[in-house]
Amino acid sequence: MTAATFLLVTVVTGLLVVGTGLVVARRRRRSSPPISKPVRRASATAATGGPDIATVAVVATIVVAAVAASVVGASAVVYGGLGALVVGFFAWGVYSLGRSRGLPRAHSIGLSAWLFGVVLIGAVAVVLLVA
Repeated sequence: MTAATFLLVTVVTGLLVVGTGLVVARRRRRSSPPISKPVRRASATAATGGPDIATVAVVATIVVAAVAASVVGASAVVYGGLGALVVGFFAWGVYSLGRSRGLPRAHSIGLSAWLFGVVLIGAVAVVLLVA
């Protein structure tokens, strides 16, 4: 397939994603149930005395980065880490924005994934245009 074909496929996929988002948004406005406030619950680790999830995540990230640095080199790990940081910040920000607007947790996660897909399609389109 040529670059023009890839570009056409990307544009069609992008239009489908945007169309799906518009349909979902329109249906949500028509039949939106009353929004209830989220209930705060005590964390499970506080009751069991186990390790905090953030500590486990940091330790796992350090171990994975050390193994990756020994296999592919430190510069690739730094670039990959920066990319993961940007993607994580984007996903967390969109999720937090959805939660602050009153969306339930599942809808906020779906919104985050959908917007990440839209950005990914845009990035692929830019790569295909530049290539």
